[in-house]
Order: sequence, then C-alpha cells, then structure tokens
Amino acid sequence: MPEFGRNRPLLRRRFQDAVNAERARRLAHGVVVAVTGHGPVALQGRLEDQMTLTGIKDAALLRAQAGDLTTLTRFRDRDNTDHNLAPMQVIEMWQLGAGWASAVYAASWEIKDMDPPPEDFTDDSLWPPLS
Repeated sequence: MPEFGRNRPLLRRRFQDAVNAERARRLAHGVVVAVTGHGPVALQGRLEDQMTLTGIKDAALLRAQAGDLTTLTRFRDRDNTDHNLAPMQVIEMWQLGAGWASAVYAASWEIKDMDPPPEDFTDDSLWPPLS
C-alpha cells in the first residue's frame, strides 16, 4: 500500500480494517500445536473456539488442582479429529493455542503501526506461521 497522503485518516482506517480482517482470517484458519505425549492437534482461534478452549482448560485445571491427572477430556479439533487428552495435556494445548493467538494479535498491531504501511500486509513473513 502506498503512502496515505492527503486522505491519510480515511485511508489509514481502511488499512487498519483490512489488517483486522486478515487477522480474523488467520485466527479462523488456526494452527497445529504439538501436545506432549499426544501429538498434533489442529486448533482454530475464532472467539467461540477461544471460549471453548478456555472452558475445557479451566475444567482441566480444576481436575489437576484436585490431584486428578488421569481423567480424559474428549476434544474435537479443527479437522474434526477427536483427541482424548489428560488434564495437563489440555492445559498445554490451551497454552500453545493462546500463545499463537496472542502472537497473531501482536503481529496485526505491528503491521497497523508501520509507516509507511507494507505493500502486502498479507505477506506470511509478517505473521506467525499458519498450518
């Protein structure tokens, strides 16, 4: 994208909205995380996915705090694959997914702050990896 010039506020707002849309697309696509002792799990980072993951993480955390490290939680991932995860694996899965989502948000903020803005803000080199 070229310099914003005379129409800077309007063009800057459109640019920021476009970056937000790209961020939402990347979150919806998600990431594959490697859970210790289990293997790959494909996650999505849409708001409803974040809420679901936080809920099962909280339940797993309560189990772990009560000394239950063996009760399995069934989790169906982005690719409709079922995973049976022990409490510590659920917590790790959440940590990895939340870390990735935070990195996506941080990348979008950095891109929006660039002056001049990048020619191609969808360039994968500007964002955390997708998988």
